[in-house]
Amino acid sequence: MKKKLLFVAPLIATMLVACGGGGGSSSSSSSSEASSSSSSSSSSSSSSSSSSSAFVKVDWNKDDYVMTGMSAGGTLIDIAVGKPLCIGIDYTFSFRYSDTTTIIKDSVATTSDNGVLSIKATSTDGSYILTGNKEGESILKIYDGEGILHYRNLITVRHKILKDDLDEFMVNTVDHFVSSGYNGKANITFIGDGAGLYSGYDGTTKFVEPIQFTYEYTGVSTSSDDEYCFTVTSFPNTYSDLVLASIYMDFTGGLLHPVDRYTLVDFFTPVYA
Repeated sequence: MKKKLLFVAPLIATMLVACGGGGGSSSSSSSSEASSSSSSSSSSSSSSSSSSSAFVKVDWNKDDYVMTGMSAGGTLIDIAVGKPLCIGIDYTFSFRYSDTTTIIKDSVATTSDNGVLSIKATSTDGSYILTGNKEGESILKIYDGEGILHYRNLITVRHKILKDDLDEFMVNTVDHFVSSGYNGKANITFIGDGAGLYSGYDGTTKFVEPIQFTYEYTGVSTSSDDEYCFTVTSFPNTYSDLVLASIYMDFTGGLLHPVDRYTLVDFFTPVYA
């Protein structure tokens, strides 16, 4: 099929604060909000959807995002940059409170009671496992022992795109992938037959014409259990020193992150055709 032609740690840390849910954060929340949540550190069970194949939506506004008085690691970093979770895969995360006198083991972590996402504490030190059960959205909240809300963010869960369906998805289902803009605004468009176009900017350098590159499927990433890897076989860039080496795409197709010979270039999300 063919479409018609018409840095790593500092970057992620910045995006965790700036991009997690899009909006501002709240400094605290009353204990009544904690008690009103219908799920706890145990798995969410019931479904709000009449069909197991229907995508379950929740009420969410970007201003609902909260991250205050804590630091987070693991999957919460991936979620902050827009990565969906894949059904059937276990994802781990951990957190620490900025106030070291706040007792982590008294924390309560909850997910929406709609069957989309399960959560399980793996220890008393702030470590958890999230597991996607079906396609949809879920809101993760973390409260301390006093019922103060420290974290709230939207999590999307989607099916895995099978290997045989990758080309159809990348070339036809998605029009293009757009970057977050941390390395200059850029687009990646897959045009079929193992070719793609990289357009826009590398930092402040504008590409006058899109760079047509070639790539090949390598397999599942050796550094992650939920990503496909594509090796870039040619990237004839005459405008800057950017040379893509590999492109990683999560199993759901919801997040793309190319790397050059040394580090992450940027995060790209799909714009559907």
